Amino acid sequence: MIKGSKKMLTIILFVIFLLALTTCVVINLPQFGKLPSGARLERIKRSPQWKEGKFNNELETVTMTGDKNLFQAMWSFVFDKAPDVEPKDSVPVIKTDLHKLEKDEKLIVWFGHSSYLFQLAGKRILVDPVFYAAAPFGFAGKAFKGSEAYHPEDMPDIEITKKMRKRACFAVTTFLL
Repeated sequence: MIKGSKKMLTIILFVIFLLALTTCVVINLPQFGKLPSGARLERIKRSPQWKEGKFNNELETVTMTGDKNLFQAMWSFVFDKAPDVEPKDSVPVIKTDLHKLEKDEKLIVWFGHSSYLFQLAGKRILVDPVFYAAAPFGFAGKAFKGSEAYHPEDMPDIEITKKMRKRACFAVTTFLL
């Protein structure tokens, strides 16, 4: 009985180790960006939003909605399928020829979700470029019909690209400093 328990414990610990190792490898893939360093980090530290060793949003970011705790929210996300969360038809898109945009014009082009092209101060800033794939891995999700209108070759010359999730405002704020 004890020998079987030791074997089971060894298997469980090995599986936990493999999951931790896989997580470390995956979160360090280029698709997930990287931490700032060098001159970029120094510029960020001069931001008025840099306090106590981290970047603080000017407005509070609500991470949970409703009265669910983290476990309840995760359970609901995985197992409760809400109706009408995906469009029934193609997402309407007005595709602009980005190569013909005047560079000195101030504008924002929204590509969907958190992907934007900003033109400010004669610079083009591409934030969180997600064009024809909805997730870092093909098996993790697919884009809605119609939302895959833009591809990398549609982009004009870009001075700054920020691959950040949930930090688009951070990217723009640090650029404007």
